[in-house]
Formats: sequence, C-alpha cells, structure tokens
Amino acid sequence: DVPVIVNAGGVGFYRVAYEADALAALTRGFADLEQADRVALLSDAFALVQAGRLALPSYLDILRSLPRINDDSRTMLWSVARRQLDFLDAALAGRPAQRRLRTIGRELLAPQLAKLTWTPAPKEDEQTAELRGDLIASLAKFDHAPTIAQAIRAFDDDDVGTAKLPAPLRRPVTLATGM
Repeated sequence: DVPVIVNAGGVGFYRVAYEADALAALTRGFADLEQADRVALLSDAFALVQAGRLALPSYLDILRSLPRINDDSRTMLWSVARRQLDFLDAALAGRPAQRRLRTIGRELLAPQLAKLTWTPAPKEDEQTAELRGDLIASLAKFDHAPTIAQAIRAFDDDDVGTAKLPAPLRRPVTLATGM
C-alpha cells in the first residue's frame, strides 16, 4: 500500500516530487519508512515548498508525522524540521501567514521540548542537548509563553545562584529572555 520510494536511501543528488496521492500515502506511512527515506522525503518536501511546487499544508502534514518517530533518527529529524520552520518564519516575516506558521511551530515543537524536558539526562548525547537548546530558542522566537517564562526563571535562578544553568542551555535561555 506504500508507493515506490524514488531515490531510496537518498543516495542520489536530486529532488523527488511525488503526485498528491503518493505523497499522502508516504506521509501516512512516514513512521514505517526507512530512516534515510524519511530524511529525503522531509528535505524534498521542504525544497519543493521553497520552489513553489508543493503547497505548504502538504509539507506541514509531513511535519505532523514526526511525533510518531521513536528511533535513532528522531533527534535529527526534529533538528531538520526546526531549522526549516525557522527558515519559513524568516521568509514570512511581517506577513499574516507568519502568525499561523508560528502557531503551528508552537504546536509541533512544544511537545518535543516537554518530552526532552529542560533537564539533561545523565550521559545524554550531544545532539539531544543541542536539540533541547534549539527547541527553546525556536519556541521563544515563536512566542511560546511557557517557554519564555521558564527561560526567564532559569536565567534568574542562575543569576542569583539558586540553580546553575547547564552550559548547553546558556545561549538559548539568554536569547529567550530577550525575546
């Protein structure tokens, strides 16, 4: 029931534009795709949105599939998605569509930060620590009030010495307090 994956494994240097039905089927089965195929589909969809060849809602449907990913590719996929959302936010700056994009960004990214929590796990890998900070920075930029409030508390606690801010969070928390 899944369409043929063009450029399986993402080994070629080209973009794939699937027909609407095929893209919808791949989006529904996103969690079942191979890791490299997920990355390729997400990257291709974003490139096609940038080129005006794919409607933004189709790309956002792929992003909404990301919470179903629980394997090793999860952190990397969220990092890619966060960078793509930041790019779109800058591209839509000052336009009414930017408010809607920021709402979608908050809806997608806030649950991921909640899942990671603000406290690094023992022996946490560098990519996860980096993603946590990036999520904080993006959510603050997208006007996520709970993230901004938590960043201000963390900044103040670090400033008065009641709780030391982990090094990977210093920059994003400082940025978030200035939003």
